[in-house]
Amino acid sequence: AVLVSASGVDPAAALTNTNGVEGMTGTIVAAIGRAPGKGTKRAVVADTTVATHPLLAATAAVVGARQAVTHFRVERSFPFLSLLDVTLETGRQNQIRVHMHHAGHPVFGDPIYGGRNRVGNIPPEHRGLCMELLGLVGRQCLHARELTFAHPRTGRPMHFEAPLPADM
Repeated sequence: AVLVSASGVDPAAALTNTNGVEGMTGTIVAAIGRAPGKGTKRAVVADTTVATHPLLAATAAVVGARQAVTHFRVERSFPFLSLLDVTLETGRQNQIRVHMHHAGHPVFGDPIYGGRNRVGNIPPEHRGLCMELLGLVGRQCLHARELTFAHPRTGRPMHFEAPLPADM
């Protein structure tokens, strides 16, 4: 589960129940690599972006980028936040954080990829509440509700589940 902010778009138009966003699904297919000039920070870096989400745009190609696929479904919408259910086809470093930032909806509370420091994109009437929530949470709102993978030595399937934390 991921809480994402409505940075860069009009939340009243994009992330409220009145527009039927809950239940909306999408797929982001975009290569991830080192962000040019940003040290170890990752970014969508290839000009091969293909997505079913209208806010995505391609960027310049970078050597060493690897394709990444992120599927999402909007579970709940709020005036400036949405709760997403995200499924990964690939497991790139910071994949959810990078793809959501690229889509203009950074993970809420993420200090690296813009969900903590982009309050200016939140409508003025919600900024106070946004700052209060950031103070209460104190971390990025990214939670692995379910993980499934093959055990590295035995190859047996491993499955783990954890409930959504109370602060999300």
